[in-house]
Amino acid sequence: MGAVLGSRHEGYFEPYYWGSLENTSSAPGASSVHVINLTGEPVTIFHRNGVYRRLEPEKETCRLEGTPVTREYEDWIGVVFQITELTNKRVEGLPPPRAGTLYLVPYDVRAFAEARLERTDLCSVGPPMRDSSGNAAGYKGLEGCLP
Repeated sequence: MGAVLGSRHEGYFEPYYWGSLENTSSAPGASSVHVINLTGEPVTIFHRNGVYRRLEPEKETCRLEGTPVTREYEDWIGVVFQITELTNKRVEGLPPPRAGTLYLVPYDVRAFAEARLERTDLCSVGPPMRDSSGNAAGYKGLEGCLP
């Protein structure tokens, strides 16, 4: 499974051609990569010309695991709220790097793995796109490191 993406433009990857690793983009410096969706849910990516591609999830998912720790805080007007954070973080379900492949993972996984594991083959969804009713319809590309 997976999809082919073209060049990086305005901070996100633009989909140009889907179905093989052939690069059909006319963008300067464009290179094609295979994208494997490890988010656990389908992701729809829109191109600026209105064409879209649905990236179906793989059976395996990638997630950030750890020990949840909840702390209480009080804001300046006396409202008490809780924040839960993970300690002893680790990434579960992330395959090893593979040439010509980007792994679509949740943003928290990407941020942690790029910083701590020095992974440069990860991406997450870009800015959301909404339909005329304001409902999420998909995403304006993918964000991440250039492969």
